[in-house]
Amino acid sequence: MQRALQPADRFAGAKYPCELTGTPVGAEVKHKTSRTEDTRSNRQEKDRLQLVWLGVGNERGGGIVLQEYLLELENVSKGHHGVPVLRHVNLRIEAGRMIGLAGDNGLGKTTLLRLMTGIWRPDGGSIKRGAGRMVCVPSAEEFEPWMRVRDAVRFYRTYYDCFSSEKARGLLADSGLSENDRIYQLSKGQQERLFLILTISQDAQLYLMDEPLSGIDPYFKQNIRQFLLKNLPEGATVIMATHLLRELEQLFDEMIFVTEAGVRQMESDEIRQKYGKSIEQYYLEVIERGKK
Repeated sequence: MQRALQPADRFAGAKYPCELTGTPVGAEVKHKTSRTEDTRSNRQEKDRLQLVWLGVGNERGGGIVLQEYLLELENVSKGHHGVPVLRHVNLRIEAGRMIGLAGDNGLGKTTLLRLMTGIWRPDGGSIKRGAGRMVCVPSAEEFEPWMRVRDAVRFYRTYYDCFSSEKARGLLADSGLSENDRIYQLSKGQQERLFLILTISQDAQLYLMDEPLSGIDPYFKQNIRQFLLKNLPEGATVIMATHLLRELEQLFDEMIFVTEAGVRQMESDEIRQKYGKSIEQYYLEVIERGKK
């Protein structure tokens, strides 16, 4: 069985995501069609956020090693088919932060995450990455229909040196998920919890999550900050794209808003204290409607 995205297929000289802790200068981007892709050839955009990449050399548009920040984007722009999507983005991502990423569909949230991972390269500007590990939440497409929860754990144990199967099994037991369950027969919320567990059972510094909690039950969402702080490595940072601003208000230390006017990074306390609004209120009133 083979994943839809194999890191070894994409970078010469690098084996698997958790081994990319430095900067493999001059690594070649390669793509090898997997069996899963063969059976789903009608699907486009197979470059989902499952790739871990921490820089491939200055000459290839943004692979500069930086120690002060986990990630820094300077004047980054990106378009598709001649249509600008992101313009002159400037972001600094520090260690030990919970960061929300919010914006309407089609404005560039996923594009921004793919730029952060290195799946896509910027048309302009630079992306600087610290010499740490970066991991992303998987999707259901990465697993074969026959796979059970235990097969996913074995797969991650085999391919990712930074993955702790002991930690994963402990979290699965706590969550009530059986290792005998077939992944494709789990509810959406159960799948999302499984994928989150597989992700945080890897030892990394930066975790990228694209709408990981849309189907998870309200109780778990309410306690998600405690869950992440308890189970993530000390000093780790999470960047989570989400529309659930009301439910996840207390999770985020800061926010990245992607709007038609541009990309803006703000402290959550600044939103509450300076503007006297919740994150959701600020987003809807100030960002969406342009009210100051």
